[in-house]
Amino acid sequence: MKRLTRKMLGVAVGSIMMIGAGLGTASAGPTIDVGDAGSLKIDYQVQFVGSMRDTGSGPDGTGDTTDFYFRRNRLSFLGKMNDDIGYAIQFESAGGNRTFPTSVSATATSESVSIIDAYITYKAADALQFRVGQIKHNLSREVLEHCFIPLSLDRSLFGNGAFSGKATRDYGVVMWGNIADGMLQYRLGAMDGNEKDAAKREDGLRYSGRVHLSLLDPENGYGYQGTYMGEQKVLTVGASYEQEKDAIYNSTSGAVEDYKAYSYDVFFEYPSVAGTITLAGSYLKADMNKAGLNGFTDAEGINGEKNGTFYKAGYMVGKVQFFGRMEDWSFAKLDGVKSQKIKWTASGLNYYIKGQDLKLALEYSMTDFDKESTSVQDFNTMSLMVQARF
Repeated sequence: MKRLTRKMLGVAVGSIMMIGAGLGTASAGPTIDVGDAGSLKIDYQVQFVGSMRDTGSGPDGTGDTTDFYFRRNRLSFLGKMNDDIGYAIQFESAGGNRTFPTSVSATATSESVSIIDAYITYKAADALQFRVGQIKHNLSREVLEHCFIPLSLDRSLFGNGAFSGKATRDYGVVMWGNIADGMLQYRLGAMDGNEKDAAKREDGLRYSGRVHLSLLDPENGYGYQGTYMGEQKVLTVGASYEQEKDAIYNSTSGAVEDYKAYSYDVFFEYPSVAGTITLAGSYLKADMNKAGLNGFTDAEGINGEKNGTFYKAGYMVGKVQFFGRMEDWSFAKLDGVKSQKIKWTASGLNYYIKGQDLKLALEYSMTDFDKESTSVQDFNTMSLMVQARF
């Protein structure tokens, strides 16, 4: 622990020097008028992380690993034709990291640019809206929370949806809307789903549905926030369901299996003169009829067959917000280990220099595996993140 702390001090100093030199004047991006009723907003958002993990380096893999990388490095174009029709396209070049949720890689990830979101929106009424294109799916509130407004350092490392490359976003259409002045929100989606081995099985769509009930201030946007920083009183209860028939294929046996998943969540935030309290909890299960134990590769890994609970809490006073997160997951097969379980806990703080436009987040996390081996060992990670939005 002392060795980890000393090395992370160097990471912290380097990151703070960078933020002070280049990011100290963060502000909202420019908005350009287009035509009589249209507009275009351009913004740049970045999350730069320095982390220290007490494993992963050296000849035997037990040495400390220090890592600088871009968690997110995003350029966005958000526009509208009028009050009813809009669009968004977002480019991202995250990467440069060797540390991952359950492992350390010998080489860093590439930093190639990709389109992370691209969609058109149409609002017929508050109760009837559409989003079409490359969009977030509806299974998990964690996924739907704004990437740059999490409570802890980041959203859940394990609470994404299914299928590699489709765990947070997919191509499709979502119909959604708010009813009863935003107290009730619904979403219905149809998306591509898993397209791997489509020539060897019937390739259908992934269908999803979500509802939430806001008992205090409404959360009536398409996305959520991990914290409202004391600006709203929120109590929202949500539930989601998702399914895809014949979603995965076993290349050895030729068998196919369906996929279905469901999630429940609750979010509470309440400001007072003593500070702002945030509490949240979720349960998610991705069910593939035990295919992850029987040779279906698409049912293995973090984005495969799993179930888990995750909780988080925060307390904000002034510009400082303390947070904690606890997650407990069971995977059909993870990193070659069948019926693996993970307990992940973290604590830390956010320091809001200029709200979410400029902040520092410090987090210390512990990852505990139920089944350890020479290649799978428990580890601890300390991370400092600089976030800026222009």
